[in-house]
Parts: sequence; structure tokens; C-alpha cells
Amino acid sequence: MPAFTASLSSAQNINANDVVTFDKVWTKNGNHYDPNTGIFQAPREGLYHVSTTVMSASGKNVFVHIWQNENKTVALYPGPGYSEATANMVLHLKKGDKVTVRGGDNPDLFSSSENYCLFSAYLIA
Repeated sequence: MPAFTASLSSAQNINANDVVTFDKVWTKNGNHYDPNTGIFQAPREGLYHVSTTVMSASGKNVFVHIWQNENKTVALYPGPGYSEATANMVLHLKKGDKVTVRGGDNPDLFSSSENYCLFSAYLIA
């Protein structure tokens, strides 16, 4: 069963369309998430539950999207000062589709060894 959960172990300043690289891998069934690139690649067609949680840095906003291949899906925009936002969605992915979390206009993601920012996906059907 393809599944992964990864978190961000330190703050990142990301530019628009940059992929967030969630570097601390907690669960990795299969080898379908790459913590060096931040890319989850679907190993087979199906319905996948995809989620992400992000936190803004002190006094800053952050804006990110979940992307399916080169298409934006949902956006998250937590307000300034250690605010969090979470998105959960079900995506129909084809074999080889890539899912990422990418930056928008406001680049200041906060995280630390407490792992405030997460990215997960798993096959549900």
C-alpha cells in the first residue's frame, strides 16, 4: 500500500512555484516519496488521500498550493505569526503522476525540530 508522511525539520524561505522539500520521513511504504526533491510519484492509478499542514513564520504570511503534476489544486494561506493551515483532499492519480507542495507569493514557512509542517499521501482505492 503506497503511503508516506514527511515533515519539515527547519524553516524554509521558498519562492513562488518552488517545491517544499519535507525532509524528515516518518512513514514510507514503498519508495514513492523523495525527501530530496519533495515529490510524491504515484506508483499506480487510484484514489489518493493527500494532505499538508503549513505554518507561517513569526510576523509573516505563507502561501502554498498542492500541485498535481503542473496543475495547482487547493491553496493554503495561514496568517502572520505562527498560524497553521491544513488541506485534505482526495485526488485521482494516474501511474506516474507527481504531487508536490509549492510556494506562492509569500515565502516564509516556519518549522523546527518540532515538525510543524507536514505532507502525506496514501492510496485509498
